Amino acid sequence: SFSSSNPLNDLSWLQLRLIPSNAQKYWTALRFKDAKTLLDGPLSTSIYNPSWADSEPTSLEASCVAIDLSPLSSKSRGWNFEDCSLALPIICQTFACIGDEFRCSDNTRCIPRAAVNDGFEDCVDGSDEHVPQKFSSYSALVVPRAVRLVASESTID
Repeated sequence: SFSSSNPLNDLSWLQLRLIPSNAQKYWTALRFKDAKTLLDGPLSTSIYNPSWADSEPTSLEASCVAIDLSPLSSKSRGWNFEDCSLALPIICQTFACIGDEFRCSDNTRCIPRAAVNDGFEDCVDGSDEHVPQKFSSYSALVVPRAVRLVASESTID
């Protein structure tokens, strides 16, 4: 989810390995409608900044991204596509942003979409003023107990 972007990098992967659990795979709250575009540009998210609620993912129209903690692969860092119908745990859950709202990157609140890139920092971390113009127009797909934001010029949701 673009609205919850922060580094999806080695640090997140290493932090996730510190979470004690019997589970080996976790949902990352990332989905891609077209996996071919995955490497078209940088994408980042934090394992501590969730955008899925309980019982998600609910849509099976995309490839879901999971992190597998069992292999110590320096190539994939455990990130891989999985069938969205798999029942996997998620790192943590969050409150839902509804309708035409934007989730602050620090995951503290939702603000009206009209407040994004308006010259005034509504989010404590200022993330509402740093949304690239390419992604400033969103449509919201409401699912039970959460909102999935879909960038109008991107296949990332």
